[in-house]
Amino acid sequence: MTDSEINDMKKRLKKGKLLEVAEQYIESCAEEDKFPNMAGFCRYCHIGQGELDEIGKKFSREFDALCSVFEDEALNSDVAVTLIGSYMKRYLGYGEEKKSNDAPVSVYFEHDILKDGK
Repeated sequence: MTDSEINDMKKRLKKGKLLEVAEQYIESCAEEDKFPNMAGFCRYCHIGQGELDEIGKKFSREFDALCSVFEDEALNSDVAVTLIGSYMKRYLGYGEEKKSNDAPVSVYFEHDILKDGK
């Protein structure tokens, strides 16, 4: 891939064209008989995981769709199940507990209904 092609791809990523670039990456993986994955996608795009995460924050719908594409690729591959499980935990967030910023709700009644009528 030439420097011009790399720069064009990075521009498309920064415009949220994640699926468009992923399609090219997956096609290149098929030609080389490789397993398409997030780390390989970053390498293909000449970016790091942190930069992809930043793009993902800006284009959350596209990033969510990208994760779904890689999940589908993993589930339909011939790769060992243990490797797929490890990959999905590491890069697609499987097995993580959902964290909430909301504090637990507690309800307190100041009025005792058992004492009514006495």
